[in-house]
Amino acid sequence: MELSTCVPSSGSTYAYAYYTIGKLPAVIAAWLLTLEYAVSGAGVARSWGDKVEEWLMVEYPDKSFRWLNLPFANLSGGLIQFLSMVVLLMGVRSGKVFVHTVTEIKMSVVVFIIIAGFAAMNPDNLSPFIPKSTELNGMMAFGTQGIITGASHALFGYAGFDEVCCLAGETKNPKKNMPIAIMAVVLCTTVLSALCSLVLAGMVAFLEAASSGDGFEGHGWKWAGTVVRLGEVVTMPVVAPIGFLAQSCLNYALACRASAAHLS
Repeated sequence: MELSTCVPSSGSTYAYAYYTIGKLPAVIAAWLLTLEYAVSGAGVARSWGDKVEEWLMVEYPDKSFRWLNLPFANLSGGLIQFLSMVVLLMGVRSGKVFVHTVTEIKMSVVVFIIIAGFAAMNPDNLSPFIPKSTELNGMMAFGTQGIITGASHALFGYAGFDEVCCLAGETKNPKKNMPIAIMAVVLCTTVLSALCSLVLAGMVAFLEAASSGDGFEGHGWKWAGTVVRLGEVVTMPVVAPIGFLAQSCLNYALACRASAAHLS
């Protein structure tokens, strides 16, 4: 956070490394960031495809939608990546409107999950609060090991922290706004994720707590499950264009400093 205010330029870790330890480490950092954005974008696109298939199978159980997520080609994931590129090619202003709109919808869905989830909670489902460690699907789940595994999975959601830093060069008054943005990302992600997990665990028994949609349906609120699944399908893709935008800023920073050319 401190570095993003001292070096308010595009590139995040690349920019910090460039100004502190030299060009070669900076280029290595840039390639690592590229790998991060590529993997996170592909992962989100793939997860979105799975969510679409899951939702369609619930709504139309008599039909098969496996063709959307083939083992050798993820058509739905490729579609969302292509649409993300189109959104960014329309320009930063258009992309910003799209991202802001979808983010507001996403926040509304999360708030709905939390409020409706608390209304549907059964306190008995929260006992034991930390279940004993058990082998589940060939892996150890629950207990201390389960907490560590869950925390490692949740860490994926903090990629936005770095993407905020990567866009520091586009920020007005970065010394003031960057710390606010970074702290907001971290705190909101932490609080909202924890509350969503809490209400899901309270709605159904922990062995049945697969997703918020399943939680509401297990409680008998099929309409709420439909709202949640639809919200996930509509809002999850917003992560992909944000990653693409951060990658574009990183490439811009590399081009401006011509680090790669100097090293070749």
